Amino acid sequence: MIRSGVYVGPDRKSSIAKKGGRTEKLAMRSDLLVEVRRDSLESFIRKESHTMNFDRASWIVRGARPFLAALAILSVLGLATPSASASVSLSFSATDVNTSGTTSGSLTTGVASTFTLGSFGTTQVPVTITATALDQSNLSQLTTTNITLNNTSSTTDTINIFVTGVGFSLAGTASNGEAVLANFTISGTGGPALMGTDATTGSSWAGLTNTAFGTDTPFGSATIAPTSTSNLSANYSSGGSPTWGFNLAGSTFSLTQELSITLGAGDKANLTITTSLAPGVGGQSIPTPEPSSFAIAGLGALGMIGYGLRRRKAQGA
Repeated sequence: MIRSGVYVGPDRKSSIAKKGGRTEKLAMRSDLLVEVRRDSLESFIRKESHTMNFDRASWIVRGARPFLAALAILSVLGLATPSASASVSLSFSATDVNTSGTTSGSLTTGVASTFTLGSFGTTQVPVTITATALDQSNLSQLTTTNITLNNTSSTTDTINIFVTGVGFSLAGTASNGEAVLANFTISGTGGPALMGTDATTGSSWAGLTNTAFGTDTPFGSATIAPTSTSNLSANYSSGGSPTWGFNLAGSTFSLTQELSITLGAGDKANLTITTSLAPGVGGQSIPTPEPSSFAIAGLGALGMIGYGLRRRKAQGA
């Protein structure tokens, strides 16, 4: 017999001696009488409610533990986020047509590089180039933006700028013979700008042997120009290439861009060119989920299964 939360066997029908306080009859069967003091009942309910909530939270935490640990490992390995461009090496070269002057150098993705060359740029206002490489399993992309320059001479001049990225691999998923699709887009503004004189022709290539400035697979070219003559700011027409389909020759490749920029005396331009390559079949791009997406989904499912099994086991106990 247990008192004050009390079990009384069938051989005993009498009530339990009360030590004080009001009692409440909870249940009665022919062989069972349970009496609990009201204050004990309220304490019991609070305790049981707290215990149930705590146990449920414990099940969830224990079930999620493998998932959280694996996610932390994936983050350390760099698998839980899209692949960055650490393996892509960027560089540029430029030539001033009028003076035949040249310059070249390496680039850091997302970081502006400046130079002066012939008629283009001054110490105070140099030519600026910012290139960014992106290498994911569903997209390899080279974007050269913030190409800002001005013609400081008294005559029309042209500058040819090449930007290349070596080591693209669709985040390590590219393979020999894989079908891919590629194109490029080009846009810009000018000011001062002169219609009929200022113009920019953009071109892009893939280097299937992964060489710098490789041009064995062209994507075509496109020319854009100011839509008005303005001393302040003028939009350029937009342009780009159609989508080109071809097959890779290995697990790595390069992407190269060229901008041939012609500006009248004193004119300025700000230009952007983006070259993209993605897996594709039959003219349709095929987005490929990141490998980590499958891993994270699988681990989440395992965590929920673990939680369910623990809960069922606890309920059956």
